Amino acid sequence: RLEAVRAILADSKTAREQQREEMKSAFKEMHAMLEQDTPDEAAVMRQAEVLGELRTEGHKAMLHTLLAVRAELTPEQRVQLREKMRADMSRRPWWHRRHGGGPDER
Repeated sequence: RLEAVRAILADSKTAREQQREEMKSAFKEMHAMLEQDTPDEAAVMRQAEVLGELRTEGHKAMLHTLLAVRAELTPEQRVQLREKMRADMSRRPWWHRRHGGGPDER
């Protein structure tokens, strides 16, 4: 099972890196458009759609990886994964803004 999880994570890492580069490129394009004296609003809105689609695809890929990993785990390991993910999320500043307070304020 551990080898299967490692393979899933290795495959997803390559895809994440590619998706990250696509996002970076799309953001650069958006920035270049917005730097113009008179940006083409339609082009900016199309680029916003591209960015939204890339974000959605990235989120879906992350969920696919999570589900594939979970399928390889025992019920006990799933509980451990869930607890680790909650702990990791609670350390992120945006999580605190959305859910009120810091990790010590639960």
